[in-house]
Amino acid sequence: MQVLGKASSGCDNCRAKPSVSACLDLSNILKTLLPEMPIDPKNGTEENTLYYVNKDENGILEVGACEPELGAKIYVKR
Repeated sequence: MQVLGKASSGCDNCRAKPSVSACLDLSNILKTLLPEMPIDPKNGTEENTLYYVNKDENGILEVGACEPELGAKIYVKR
């Protein structure tokens, strides 16, 4: 599991799920679909958006919030 962002380290602080240290920078890949990367409005930055992405062994993609409001789990799987 990786947090979205531009940082090469320090991205292993996702409360929702364990993550690796390096963020995953998808900003260039997604720029035709999204004008800008979503960033957690409370504590996120371009370096560490505090949103994560994970692809499981069955190929299912999960995207979620590392620090969801009121401790709720906020994610989507497809």
